[in-house]
Amino acid sequence: MSDPAVADIDLDLHARPLTSPGGDLPPPVPPPRPPSPHALDLDRWSRAAGGRLAEEYPDSVFARLGGAAAADFFGAAFDPLPTLVEACTDPHRRAFVGDLLDTPEYRDLHETSAGDPMLAELAAASLAQGYERHRQDTPPTPEPPPPGGKKKGKGKGKEKADAPPAPPDPKAAVASRQAAAKAAATAGKDLRDARDTLDALGGAGPGDPSPTGTLDAQAAAALFKRVRNDPVLARIFALAGAFRRLLRGKRRLKSPSGRQEWVGVRPTSDIGELLPEELARFGVPALRAEQLRRLVEGETLGWLPGGTEPKGKGPVMICCDSFGSMTGRKSEEAKALALALAWRAKQDRRWCALVSYTGDPREDVLPLPPGAPWDHAAVLGWVERFLGGGCRCDVPIRELPRLYRELGAPPGVTDVLLVTDAELAFPADWLPPFLAWKKQAAVDCTGLLVGGAAPGQLAVLCDRVIRATALTPDSDAAAAVADHFA
Repeated sequence: MSDPAVADIDLDLHARPLTSPGGDLPPPVPPPRPPSPHALDLDRWSRAAGGRLAEEYPDSVFARLGGAAAADFFGAAFDPLPTLVEACTDPHRRAFVGDLLDTPEYRDLHETSAGDPMLAELAAASLAQGYERHRQDTPPTPEPPPPGGKKKGKGKGKEKADAPPAPPDPKAAVASRQAAAKAAATAGKDLRDARDTLDALGGAGPGDPSPTGTLDAQAAAALFKRVRNDPVLARIFALAGAFRRLLRGKRRLKSPSGRQEWVGVRPTSDIGELLPEELARFGVPALRAEQLRRLVEGETLGWLPGGTEPKGKGPVMICCDSFGSMTGRKSEEAKALALALAWRAKQDRRWCALVSYTGDPREDVLPLPPGAPWDHAAVLGWVERFLGGGCRCDVPIRELPRLYRELGAPPGVTDVLLVTDAELAFPADWLPPFLAWKKQAAVDCTGLLVGGAAPGQLAVLCDRVIRATALTPDSDAAAAVADHFA
């Protein structure tokens, strides 16, 4: 056997601690940071947003979970690069948020909500509700043993050593991940529905200060709830979203390159347009808070799309038959298509008017001039109202030229869409004034005949007649209308 003294020398067991050339000891290891009340590393603004949500909505899930949890879910939806803290006073919430950040459903949601306070608030409510349900379904975690390594047993004066920590429960881990994915999927659906609603109400057109338009969070949430709680409105706005996507696709097909070119830079609050240098700042913890402020206030720099500003060819007038025979599905589909076409006109900066009519004559007219925010309540009111009644004439042949003059439609090539489900018949002396107005105002008139009726004299008034057994987004009739108006 070897000499112990020699072994000590060989292994250098009694060597002094390493020192720097100056003779100083190594710097002490900093003590661990105390657990944070938040699961995410949030800046001051996001923490304050969580407290505000809990205070402003005392009956909501934010108040039940507390301001710290509200801030976590708001930050998960709003912050460009949410990061978990090392230790949280609520390990259950930290584990749930960690599972949430790893799900593909959350990544899809985050692409829409990041940088938008209103959408982030809607997403945070759905995420918090999902966490609340998961917490109710999960048994409480046993408390950790007190310091000292001993705890009292059941016998008098007896103590026993602490048992080793239990290994993580794989079933609980799977349940947490499934609950997080479900919460993110639900929040994503709510955001898509909210965007469809706001887009249909004119909240995402050119010149609006944010992707969600001119509404604040509370007003937008109220409109969204009003639509979601009404089955008819919910169907109309869902159809309008599908028609809008159809119009986008048709517009891309008409573009030579299918995308815009970037020709310069400009200040923007759209995270999708930011320069790479601006995006990189979000990855630096010391710059993240300031960068978020610059993004929200529109001070960040983004690409400037090339090409000329879209200029409208002229007015757009969408006239929807509001007779009794249009009640139900046909009226819902017609108004959804009208909303989508009005959105397209807003994107192209074209003057637009929505017209519902009967033959009494009665009409419900809503002008939508370009460059001005839409009155969301007025648009929603036009969608909800249905005139009903009978008629003497199925299309407003005499009223439409009058409305064109009274509303002050600007000059230019005018696109008119007449949506009806009835065979058209009218006295012969009504036709010459209408045709004279068409020539004077450069009107291109499209008739959309829903149902099985024959077009009758509608073919004489219109430059084309599109027939549809059902006006659904995947129908040939909807594609033909989109081809013309995209």
